[in-house]
Amino acid sequence: MKKIISLILCVCMLASGWMYVKPTEVHAASKVETAKKAALKAYQKFLKKYESHYEPEEGAWDKRNKESKKYCSSFAILDMNGDRIPELVTVHWNGYKDSEDHIYTFSSGKIKEVIKGGIEVVNSAGGNIYSYFCDQKHLHVQYYNGWIGIEEDTAYRLSKQNKLSKYLYSSCLSNENGSKKSEYMENGKKISSKTYQKLSRKCGKSNFSYWRENTSKERKKILS
Repeated sequence: MKKIISLILCVCMLASGWMYVKPTEVHAASKVETAKKAALKAYQKFLKKYESHYEPEEGAWDKRNKESKKYCSSFAILDMNGDRIPELVTVHWNGYKDSEDHIYTFSSGKIKEVIKGGIEVVNSAGGNIYSYFCDQKHLHVQYYNGWIGIEEDTAYRLSKQNKLSKYLYSSCLSNENGSKKSEYMENGKKISSKTYQKLSRKCGKSNFSYWRENTSKERKKILS
């Protein structure tokens, strides 16, 4: 009988141990949630203040955007560095098909741009340019031009210290004789095609769903 009682007590103690959550863990989770809400509120106000009214006209290369670079027509909110506090990524159009991607973080109650001037996204000779996020929350800027036979993909990664780096880069140029010249890099260093493909697979699928138009309707969804 004593053995049975001891066994029951042991099981109860183990169960209570599994259910127990340290006060410090609860406080940390609450702190993160508070910071997250503050960031979302700040981003909402920022986007409202800098809503872009510039529309790039096809072929109008000379009509540049005179708005401040803080203005944006599209935005994305997601946690790029894994600290559970979302970042704000915006698109600022310069002209037809030319734009800049800007990344902002929220720290100490303020919105701070990760890299001044943003990421330049330049399109030329009638190609196609895309900005999207992968499963690892890297920002990819991809350029494709079938006319001149070139394809480039740059994956930008944000560290927990909010340092932005060119994590992966690939370039493939098709020559007139049918041959191809390819280049692959990881953190600025050349790597083999095999290594690049392995790292690229870890990035996962291309995801465009994070992008939202900077309108009143979309801004209201930020806090919902």
